[in-house]
Amino acid sequence: MDNKEAVKRLLLLLGRYKKTIVVIVGCLLVSTGLNLCVPLISRRIMDDGFIGGNKKLLIELVLVSMVIYTINSLIDIVKEKKRVDISAKIQYFLSEQSFSHLMKLRVNYFNNTNYAETLNNINTVEPWTPAWLSYCRSKFRSFNASSGTFLGYDGKRHFCVPR
Repeated sequence: MDNKEAVKRLLLLLGRYKKTIVVIVGCLLVSTGLNLCVPLISRRIMDDGFIGGNKKLLIELVLVSMVIYTINSLIDIVKEKKRVDISAKIQYFLSEQSFSHLMKLRVNYFNNTNYAETLNNINTVEPWTPAWLSYCRSKFRSFNASSGTFLGYDGKRHFCVPR
């Protein structure tokens, strides 16, 4: 799988969470706006409150600063809850797909292969696929796509096996 295909698959996977992603981006924007106000308020606290001696303004600005920090913390909690929710749902969906795929395999497959080999087959890249070619090209400068081999330090050609 090349990068464009991976991005397309990721966008398809995230497509059903558009509203939640919009909420997360909205939280980020509001949080950024509030964080931009903090230095301005701090400057007024120093200049007008402490140096200017205006205790009433100093108290008001400190309270405003506390409210901003509290709102910012609540926004961060909402944002993280939404992010974790999306992450958990995607992990569940992918696990469900993997289980569904495994259930379609013949029982004979499991009799002839051990557990570690089954997991290894799920997690490895098959030779001659775009993902395999991309990996081997990026890993070995001497990679030859037509033979699937690279030139090793021993001077011999070796078949590319992703690790």
